[in-house]
Amino acid sequence: MELTREIAEKALEEANKANPGPWYDHSKYVAFACQNIASHCQEMDENLAYVYGILHDIGRYAGVTSEKHLID
Repeated sequence: MELTREIAEKALEEANKANPGPWYDHSKYVAFACQNIASHCQEMDENLAYVYGILHDIGRYAGVTSEKHLID
């Protein structure tokens, strides 16, 4: 299965239902920032950069547990 924007956005929505918080909007802002940076780099895929950006904090679904969310 290919990881798409739609799949990543759905995963973020589900994670936000499990643990709502400001990290949700932060993840969206990071995704757009990653997409913007990639659009200025010849060898970078904008959609893939967006996906990585939106999922960068997905471990927060388990709650804020200091740096443990990186493992989650």
